Amino acid sequence: MMELKSVPVDPPGGRDRPRAVAMVRLAIGLVQGAALFALYRLSEMERWPATAPLLFVPMLMAGLFLPLILTASQGVLSLSGQVTWLSASAVLLVAVSQYRIWSLGLPANADSYLRPALFLVLVLLPLVFVSLSLVLAAGREKRRIASYHGYFAISWKLAVQSLFAVFFVGSMWLVLHLGGVLFRLLNLPWLLDTLRSAWFAIPVSTMALSLAWHLTDTRFGIVSGIRQLALLLLSWLLPVAVLLIGGFLLAIAFTGLAPLWETRHGAVIVLGAAGALVVLINVVYQDGCYLAGLPRPLLWAMRIASTMLMPLTTIAMYALALRVADYGWTPGRVIAAQLCALMLVYAAGYLWSLPEASRLGRVNLFAAGVFLTLSLAALTPFADPVRLSVVNQVERLAARKVPADRFDFAFLRSDGGRFGLEALRRLASQREGPESETIRRGAKRALEFAPATNDGPAEATMPDLRANLRMLNDGMALPPGLLRENWRDRRHFPWLLPACLTRAGQTCDAVFVTLPARPLAQIALFAQARPPVLLAEKPDGGWTVAGTLPVPPTCLAWLKQALLSGRFTRLDPSFKDFFIDGQRLPLDRPLPELSFSCMVRPVKP
Repeated sequence: MMELKSVPVDPPGGRDRPRAVAMVRLAIGLVQGAALFALYRLSEMERWPATAPLLFVPMLMAGLFLPLILTASQGVLSLSGQVTWLSASAVLLVAVSQYRIWSLGLPANADSYLRPALFLVLVLLPLVFVSLSLVLAAGREKRRIASYHGYFAISWKLAVQSLFAVFFVGSMWLVLHLGGVLFRLLNLPWLLDTLRSAWFAIPVSTMALSLAWHLTDTRFGIVSGIRQLALLLLSWLLPVAVLLIGGFLLAIAFTGLAPLWETRHGAVIVLGAAGALVVLINVVYQDGCYLAGLPRPLLWAMRIASTMLMPLTTIAMYALALRVADYGWTPGRVIAAQLCALMLVYAAGYLWSLPEASRLGRVNLFAAGVFLTLSLAALTPFADPVRLSVVNQVERLAARKVPADRFDFAFLRSDGGRFGLEALRRLASQREGPESETIRRGAKRALEFAPATNDGPAEATMPDLRANLRMLNDGMALPPGLLRENWRDRRHFPWLLPACLTRAGQTCDAVFVTLPARPLAQIALFAQARPPVLLAEKPDGGWTVAGTLPVPPTCLAWLKQALLSGRFTRLDPSFKDFFIDGQRLPLDRPLPELSFSCMVRPVKP
């Protein structure tokens, strides 16, 4: 069996002064929590800079990532090193965030950039992880290029610490929520209300994350042992993966590639299989110190898996090339091409390392550099998947590779961002060339109307909201701004809205729920058998979705009557929660968290 040893590593930074480092990390967590809460409140109240996406999103990315980078750097990098690395990270985060928001061409609306911000977080996480591993390893060894052993130790240490920190924060909230529920059983809801408050939840979460990071740092021997045990167990998955993926490659000789093409996502699946092999090969290889003591099944599995990467990558590239030849580039296909390029580096490098396994370390370092380069290029104009796909699709239309009446103008509007809108404007003014009339008509239609939603296909005209919405308040009319709003626009999340806002022939009941303390109007829409949607007026006269009121279908009549008769108040100053018949109804909260009865007062017929 493979011998279980602990990898020799330098002591984690700060062990000579753990209390001072702990205080610094807790202070970082507190400042991060306060900053994120301030950004949350500004977004909730739709106050500047939350109404300026080019400023607000970079602030949000900096508030999320810079404290994490600073926390991990404590005790490893010198003060000057921390300042340099933090400054470079801040410049990168600001530049990438601003370009992303600018490229989407979004309006200055507080609800319009939440999903792009989430996308940025998901994309930046692996980028920050890889770059942080490289920088911390070099800082620990006091040289520009660290040893592969140092990179391996730091990267796996960061991965294990991150998992334990997330687990600790999740467990903490389970315990706190349990306590809040117990107090609520005694009619003491203050603890549960406090836990649900953003001013408490955000700073406590960030401080708990910093505390968990510090505890795993000072108990690095335990973390290292758990890491080694996990690697030992996972290493025996490599022979299983080799058998399954090898069987897949052998089966292709008999079935051909036609069944794979019919899935329409074969390239992604094959790339995923290749990526799994890369991870498992490195689980077995580790830092190269254990190769002499590896069991023969693992050694042979590692060598066979290294040879299987090239055919898998070739199949994925061929599948992608076929789709691009037929339908052109899309953002997803551009990203798949970048992943294919990265996997090609691994495949060629691992074949090169077969005669001498110690070369794997150099291949992994080179691949890490390629990953950082491709990631940064994809987040900038040089290789932006959206920009490249828009340019390619317009070129295909100009070259008549696709007929104008079959061209997907909606793609330019919904997925092309600023570049798609600019392309549509150019096409809408096109006067020369074949099919110019069809092109101009399709572009104008795409500019005027939003694309299809999950509620059904897009209609030629917007629905008549005066016919769809029935105002229940006596003597009140629907606001003109609500009637003018394009509810099919993606920033309104049309797939979550009742069909009466996006489709003709669908009806909803509308009830004003505005209070004198809030000058801007709000309207609750009641559709059959679904939670009511709360629409809110914005200071510029437009309208947006404030959230939903999570009540079961049996309580819809009670809630409608309570709102019509004025038996409600709103929590000041956020106006997020309703108090109806003495009960609290939080906006946008999941139903299992609620505990109220709609039968406090009988519903009037």
